[in-house]
Amino acid sequence: MVADASGRVQSVDISPDWFVGRGPAKLGSALFEAYQAVMAEVLVASLDRMDSAKREDSEALPEIRPDDTPSRAEIRYGSTSPAPTLRDVWAKLRELEERQYEREYQLERRLAARSRDERVVHGPAHLVELTVRDMDVIGISVSGSVGRRLVHNLAQDTLAAFRSLYSGSASASGASDEGGV
Repeated sequence: MVADASGRVQSVDISPDWFVGRGPAKLGSALFEAYQAVMAEVLVASLDRMDSAKREDSEALPEIRPDDTPSRAEIRYGSTSPAPTLRDVWAKLRELEERQYEREYQLERRLAARSRDERVVHGPAHLVELTVRDMDVIGISVSGSVGRRLVHNLAQDTLAAFRSLYSGSASASGASDEGGV
Protein backbone atom coordinates (compact mmCIF):
# COMPACT_ATOMS: atom_id res chain seq x y z
CA MET A 1 0.00 0.00 0.00
CA VAL A 2 1.28 3.48 -0.87
CA ALA A 3 -0.07 6.81 0.41
CA ASP A 4 0.75 10.42 -0.43
CA ALA A 5 1.94 13.02 2.08
CA SER A 6 -1.64 13.85 3.09
CA GLY A 7 -2.37 10.21 3.97
CA ARG A 8 -4.50 9.34 0.95
CA VAL A 9 -3.95 5.82 -0.32
CA GLN A 10 -2.59 6.01 -3.87
CA SER A 11 -2.06 2.36 -4.73
CA VAL A 12 -2.68 -1.13 -3.39
CA ASP A 13 -0.63 -4.13 -4.47
CA ILE A 14 -1.61 -7.66 -3.42
CA SER A 15 0.61 -10.54 -4.43
CA PRO A 16 -1.22 -13.61 -5.80
CA ASP A 17 1.21 -15.66 -3.72
CA TRP A 18 -0.29 -14.20 -0.54
CA PHE A 19 -3.12 -16.75 -0.67
CA VAL A 20 -0.82 -19.77 -0.59
CA GLY A 21 -1.39 -21.40 2.78
CA ARG A 22 -3.44 -18.49 4.17
CA GLY A 23 -6.66 -18.09 2.24
CA PRO A 24 -8.82 -14.96 2.08
CA ALA A 25 -9.90 -14.97 5.75
CA LYS A 26 -6.76 -13.18 6.98
CA LEU A 27 -6.44 -10.79 4.06
CA GLY A 28 -8.63 -8.08 5.61
CA SER A 29 -6.51 -7.88 8.74
CA ALA A 30 -3.33 -7.93 6.62
CA LEU A 31 -4.63 -5.02 4.54
CA PHE A 32 -5.51 -3.14 7.72
CA GLU A 33 -2.02 -3.72 9.14
CA ALA A 34 -0.52 -2.46 5.88
CA TYR A 35 -2.78 0.60 6.05
CA GLN A 36 -1.72 1.32 9.64
CA ALA A 37 1.96 0.95 8.70
CA VAL A 38 1.57 3.36 5.79
CA MET A 39 -0.26 5.90 7.97
CA ALA A 40 2.52 5.63 10.58
CA GLU A 41 5.08 6.38 7.85
CA VAL A 42 3.03 9.40 6.74
CA LEU A 43 2.93 10.71 10.32
CA VAL A 44 6.68 10.22 10.82
CA ALA A 45 7.37 12.03 7.54
CA SER A 46 5.08 14.88 8.63
CA LEU A 47 6.89 15.16 11.96
CA ASP A 48 10.24 15.20 10.17
CA ARG A 49 9.04 18.02 7.91
CA MET A 50 7.78 19.97 10.94
CA ASP A 51 11.10 19.50 12.77
CA SER A 52 13.13 20.67 9.79
CA ALA A 53 10.84 23.71 9.35
CA LYS A 54 11.21 24.49 13.05
CA ARG A 55 15.01 24.25 12.79
CA GLU A 56 15.00 26.57 9.77
CA ASP A 57 12.84 29.08 11.66
CA SER A 58 15.01 28.95 14.77
CA GLU A 59 18.15 29.54 12.69
CA ALA A 60 16.56 32.68 11.25
CA LEU A 61 15.74 34.18 14.68
CA PRO A 62 18.20 36.64 16.25
CA GLU A 63 20.11 35.48 19.30
CA ILE A 64 18.63 36.63 22.62
CA ARG A 65 21.05 37.37 25.41
CA PRO A 66 20.05 36.34 28.96
CA ASP A 67 20.28 39.90 30.27
CA ASP A 68 17.68 41.02 27.64
CA THR A 69 15.12 38.45 28.81
CA PRO A 70 12.54 39.59 31.40
CA SER A 71 12.02 37.41 34.46
CA ARG A 72 9.05 35.04 34.67
CA ALA A 73 7.39 37.28 37.26
CA GLU A 74 7.64 40.27 34.90
CA ILE A 75 6.17 38.27 32.03
CA ARG A 76 3.34 36.71 34.00
CA TYR A 77 2.26 39.59 36.26
CA GLY A 78 3.74 42.61 34.58
CA SER A 79 6.42 44.69 36.17
CA THR A 80 3.90 46.84 38.11
CA SER A 81 1.36 44.15 39.08
CA PRO A 82 1.56 42.67 42.58
CA ALA A 83 1.93 38.91 43.11
CA PRO A 84 -1.40 37.02 43.30
CA THR A 85 -3.12 36.52 46.65
CA LEU A 86 -4.32 33.19 48.02
CA ARG A 87 -7.87 34.17 47.06
CA ASP A 88 -6.72 34.75 43.46
CA VAL A 89 -5.07 31.33 43.40
CA TRP A 90 -8.21 29.60 44.73
CA ALA A 91 -10.39 31.40 42.16
CA LYS A 92 -8.04 30.35 39.38
CA LEU A 93 -8.08 26.73 40.61
CA ARG A 94 -11.92 26.70 40.66
CA GLU A 95 -11.95 28.10 37.13
CA LEU A 96 -9.50 25.42 35.94
CA GLU A 97 -11.55 22.68 37.62
CA GLU A 98 -14.75 23.89 35.94
CA ARG A 99 -13.01 23.95 32.56
CA GLN A 100 -11.69 20.42 33.14
CA TYR A 101 -15.20 19.13 33.96
CA GLU A 102 -16.52 20.82 30.82
CA ARG A 103 -13.76 19.22 28.70
CA GLU A 104 -14.50 15.77 30.14
CA TYR A 105 -18.22 16.25 29.47
CA GLN A 106 -17.55 17.33 25.88
CA LEU A 107 -15.19 14.36 25.38
CA GLU A 108 -17.86 11.94 26.59
CA ARG A 109 -20.37 13.51 24.20
CA ARG A 110 -17.94 13.25 21.26
CA LEU A 111 -17.15 9.62 22.04
CA ALA A 112 -20.86 8.78 22.25
CA ALA A 113 -21.49 10.59 18.95
CA ARG A 114 -18.56 8.81 17.33
CA SER A 115 -20.06 5.40 17.88
CA ARG A 116 -23.18 6.57 16.05
CA ASP A 117 -21.11 7.95 13.15
CA GLU A 118 -19.59 4.61 12.20
CA ARG A 119 -20.22 3.57 8.61
CA VAL A 120 -19.09 1.03 6.04
CA VAL A 121 -17.59 1.93 2.65
CA HIS A 122 -17.41 -0.65 -0.17
CA GLY A 123 -15.58 -0.73 -3.43
CA PRO A 124 -17.76 -1.01 -6.56
CA ALA A 125 -17.40 -4.81 -6.68
CA HIS A 126 -18.06 -5.18 -2.92
CA LEU A 127 -14.93 -7.29 -2.50
CA VAL A 128 -13.57 -5.07 0.27
CA GLU A 129 -15.29 -3.28 3.13
CA LEU A 130 -13.78 -0.32 5.03
CA THR A 131 -15.25 0.36 8.45
CA VAL A 132 -14.94 4.12 9.01
CA ARG A 133 -15.50 6.29 12.05
CA ASP A 134 -15.07 10.05 11.62
CA MET A 135 -12.98 9.59 8.44
CA ASP A 136 -10.66 7.18 10.29
CA VAL A 137 -10.45 3.66 8.89
CA ILE A 138 -10.90 1.37 11.90
CA GLY A 139 -11.15 -1.94 10.04
CA ILE A 140 -10.86 -3.63 6.68
CA SER A 141 -12.57 -6.86 5.72
CA VAL A 142 -12.52 -8.84 2.50
CA SER A 143 -15.26 -10.93 0.91
CA GLY A 144 -14.80 -14.65 1.50
CA SER A 145 -15.14 -15.35 -2.21
CA VAL A 146 -11.84 -13.66 -3.09
CA GLY A 147 -9.03 -15.88 -4.33
CA ARG A 148 -5.86 -15.72 -6.37
CA ARG A 149 -7.67 -15.11 -9.64
CA LEU A 150 -9.37 -11.96 -8.27
CA VAL A 151 -6.28 -10.35 -6.72
CA HIS A 152 -6.09 -7.57 -9.31
CA ASN A 153 -9.81 -6.84 -8.88
CA LEU A 154 -9.43 -6.84 -5.11
CA ALA A 155 -6.58 -4.32 -5.28
CA GLN A 156 -8.66 -2.11 -7.61
CA ASP A 157 -11.72 -2.45 -5.38
CA THR A 158 -9.69 -1.56 -2.27
CA LEU A 159 -8.24 1.53 -3.94
CA ALA A 160 -11.70 2.55 -5.17
CA ALA A 161 -13.11 2.19 -1.64
CA PHE A 162 -10.36 4.46 -0.28
CA ARG A 163 -10.96 6.98 -3.05
CA SER A 164 -14.69 7.02 -2.35
CA LEU A 165 -13.90 7.65 1.30
CA TYR A 166 -11.83 10.71 0.34
CA SER A 167 -14.49 11.99 -2.04
CA GLY A 168 -17.15 11.68 0.69
CA SER A 169 -19.45 9.26 -1.10
CA ALA A 170 -20.72 6.11 0.60
CA SER A 171 -19.67 3.71 -2.14
CA ALA A 172 -17.08 3.88 -4.87
CA SER A 173 -18.13 4.39 -8.43
CA GLY A 174 -16.32 4.60 -11.70
CA ALA A 175 -13.55 2.13 -10.83
CA SER A 176 -12.75 -0.50 -13.40
CA ASP A 177 -13.88 -4.07 -12.86
CA GLU A 178 -11.30 -5.82 -14.99
CA GLY A 179 -11.50 -9.56 -15.10
CA GLY A 180 -15.29 -9.81 -15.11
CA VAL A 181 -16.14 -9.65 -11.44
